[in-house]
Amino acid sequence: MKNLLAIIVFSLSSSYLSAAENSIPASTGSSSSAHDKLASFNPSIKATVGRKESDQKSLSQKRLGQKSLIQKKIGQKELLSKNDGQILISRRSQLNKSRIAELALKSAASPKKFRSELPVLSSQAFGFSFYSATSFLDVDLDGDGYYSQFGIDFDADFDSAAFKDVYAIIYYSENGGPWTEFFVTEDFTIFSNDSDDEYSVTFNLTSDFPANEYDFLIDLFEVGFDDIVATVGPNEDADLFALPLEDEISDTLISYVGSRLFGDSDADGFYTDLTLEYDIETQYSGDTVYAEIVMINRAEGWQQALFSDDFTLGNQTEFVDLTFNEGYPAGYYDIQINLIDALTGEVIADAADEFSSLVSLPIESTNNDRPETEVDIVVHGGGGSFGWSVIFLGLLGLVKRRG
Repeated sequence: MKNLLAIIVFSLSSSYLSAAENSIPASTGSSSSAHDKLASFNPSIKATVGRKESDQKSLSQKRLGQKSLIQKKIGQKELLSKNDGQILISRRSQLNKSRIAELALKSAASPKKFRSELPVLSSQAFGFSFYSATSFLDVDLDGDGYYSQFGIDFDADFDSAAFKDVYAIIYYSENGGPWTEFFVTEDFTIFSNDSDDEYSVTFNLTSDFPANEYDFLIDLFEVGFDDIVATVGPNEDADLFALPLEDEISDTLISYVGSRLFGDSDADGFYTDLTLEYDIETQYSGDTVYAEIVMINRAEGWQQALFSDDFTLGNQTEFVDLTFNEGYPAGYYDIQINLIDALTGEVIADAADEFSSLVSLPIESTNNDRPETEVDIVVHGGGGSFGWSVIFLGLLGLVKRRG
């Protein structure tokens, strides 16, 4: 017996019709045995059938508040913030070749297909229905709440104890617009009300999906017949309503990070100067942003946030030069880069321990970076009626001073 908790049972009488909610006229004739599914894959998406439950995030969870990106990236241990470290920070940039324009041109050449405003109900429709439809939000590359990877699972049923070969067409609608064909499944078999015949598919949006909320609708067809046998949409199942999505090229990404350490006067392997280099890929050129550089000392349990000046967002390579003057004992530091919208304060891209160049960097401040020093000592002495003075010039010892 299927679990009925929080699931809306879909029946043919409650099928989602057209935008005008007209009745679906019944068809009296069958089609040829080969249904028209030549364009089954949208070039702007990548689809994977089948998924692991442990990797899924239910749509019902998507609106829960998220931890800050800093907490999310640096782990469970809470770190104290400090502001007594004295660091010089400067920023410079250069243009970075963009791959986005090429991707956009490829996707623009793909024609779109739309659902009929007067969909036709098949004469074979009796007994078909959708038991459930569920969506999952999986990957949000830039942490802005819009996902470029998501999944849809649905369970189609047939009332009698019989096997039925079916396929489905999935449509999407942006801002109440027309239902645009999104994906066509291969043929698959359902049996009665069996829960083991659920169909699962994961999508990666590669282009043509600007950040927005999208509704989804699924039409079910029996193989060998052109017309619809069952439909489920946002009116029947809330999981198909207002999915926050965007394609990968709409995300702002930090795609590369390099780090260079220098300045080690005492040759102890800990450095006083650091240059960070990172590549930005974005479709939102022209926004004003700034970089937050978070220095993390896990051993002592603290972090310090440093900020660049404002700059104009584009497809570019950014350089951040840091000189640590005081407040940084010799140790291994992790770094997180947050790219922040100067107007809204939103983190639009970040980079942290997914880049090895930001992990366990040997750093110390210049006040802790003192080499062994030769010391000249002058001794003056006098005595007797004739007096005497002896000056000793030389190296009497080596003194190593450490702050």
